[in-house]
Amino acid sequence: MLFDKILAILYNFIYEKEAIQMVKRYCTYYIKQIYDYVEKRANNEFRKYDLTLAQMTVLMILSSHPQGVLALKALEHELGVAQSTTLGIVDRLEQKGFVRKMDSPDDKRVKLVQIMPEGMVPCNSIQSDMGVGEEYLLRGLNAEERATLKRLLQKVCKNIE
Repeated sequence: MLFDKILAILYNFIYEKEAIQMVKRYCTYYIKQIYDYVEKRANNEFRKYDLTLAQMTVLMILSSHPQGVLALKALEHELGVAQSTTLGIVDRLEQKGFVRKMDSPDDKRVKLVQIMPEGMVPCNSIQSDMGVGEEYLLRGLNAEERATLKRLLQKVCKNIE
């Protein structure tokens, strides 16, 4: 993927002072910094549930769907990762008792994933923490700046859909 190649090139120079200044000219540097911070903070927070950010993301997606059920293929699409990656995350969650896999009653070829009551516990707990985390990240921005940032990020996300 082009983004990965760009990041690889940029981070090959990260230890050189001049290169750091060059890298900071690109938005991708700041996006990566934010992502790394959020991932680290989230993984630390989710550790008390024995969950990773990726696993918690799956639980949050499932909890937002009717009856907490979603086709594995649809989950893969929402995550934006390969089927094998999605299946690995779901398998680990199933081993922990947070989700279960089942065949669709309409089409046995379709695999469904359902969140279990045990999987709802961290979802309910994390909801307020997510707001606190976002508030921390955006604390230096006023309401208008926050709205502008959100609008611009949504535009960037549309570019990669």
